[in-house]
Amino acid sequence: MENNLLLYCSSLSPRAIPPGEILVHRHFSRLKSYQIAIVVPEHKPPANLENIVHLARVASTSGWLWRLRRGPLFPVADRLLARRVKRELDAIASRTKPAVVLTTFLPDTYLTAAADFASEHALPLVLICHDDYEDSTPSSFHSRLAEIYRQASVRLCVSEPMAAEFERRYGARGNVLYPIPSGPAKSPVIENSNARLRIGFAGTVCIGYEDALVRLADAVGSVGGQIVVVAPNPRNTVRCFWSHSAVIDLGCVPPDKVGEVFQRAEVNALAVVQNFDPRYEREFRYNFPSKLTEYTTFGLPLLIVGPESASAVTWARARAEVAVISSDSPTELRAAVKRLADPRARFELAKAFQRCAVEFVPERLQALFEDAIESAIVKSLSSRADSTKADVC
Repeated sequence: MENNLLLYCSSLSPRAIPPGEILVHRHFSRLKSYQIAIVVPEHKPPANLENIVHLARVASTSGWLWRLRRGPLFPVADRLLARRVKRELDAIASRTKPAVVLTTFLPDTYLTAAADFASEHALPLVLICHDDYEDSTPSSFHSRLAEIYRQASVRLCVSEPMAAEFERRYGARGNVLYPIPSGPAKSPVIENSNARLRIGFAGTVCIGYEDALVRLADAVGSVGGQIVVVAPNPRNTVRCFWSHSAVIDLGCVPPDKVGEVFQRAEVNALAVVQNFDPRYEREFRYNFPSKLTEYTTFGLPLLIVGPESASAVTWARARAEVAVISSDSPTELRAAVKRLADPRARFELAKAFQRCAVEFVPERLQALFEDAIESAIVKSLSSRADSTKADVC
């Protein structure tokens, strides 16, 4: 490829920090056929990547324009704020024209600048859609979100429900790209027959999760088990969970160390808990928990606790026996935990989960990511060729 410069512009910097930023970082660290120019916020320096050839860090601004972004004047203020980001993009284009523009579908000045830049320079736009932000965005900006989504040559959605919903909402089809895990799936290991149930939970303990986590702790404690937790958030919230007798708090652990920490703590099952607060219904329905794909690298069975419409639950329901699934009903949770308390059941469930791990093989997901970029470039070149022919005629 003659022009192999990928221009990435986003407020999510490719860093080894979960959830969204670490996924971009993992894809970029595997991207060998492109050089990368990056435009990100000043306070979010990217991790060291050998293929970065240009880095621009945009200073934060404050004042009346930011206040305007919270109301009906959001689109006007956003476009004015995006000019600072756009200047950095234009500076890159003055030296070398990128082959493709990549951004995240996060309604902010970086998305606006990336979309405007791609349009002005007739470049293909690739969107990474990791979350659904429409509910938290002023309605005055919804039409602009739809325009940008339709403008993109390729849209990478983190789940099948998200791709379907965004197609219904915005009128354009997206491709599904699950969160890429840090490494290959690990084979299950046969445990000692009297091994105590220790369920690992890695993630944020926050509003919407607390009741389900407390009930899970109650259920695990009822069979003499424990929940081993690594989480980044302060412990002065959800105290009824942190102080529970069945909870072992191992503090905040770097993402690449969680597996090692869980292994030392003799964790023999893993939990994915999704939000039960109806105010966050779109979040748990369309977003896909990145920990679910990462858990394939542990070689352990899976417990999913969530509302029936949650993305992890719908994923598991479509794949028989891939996990133990439960609502936050105390009765159902106790039955699920009792099943996991049996080492033989844990081993069979771990094997079933690993069979489905083929969907999350890092090399496969990276190939889908690179194919999407290549497809966007090919579409753009084809469109330009058709346009040139039409002009000649």
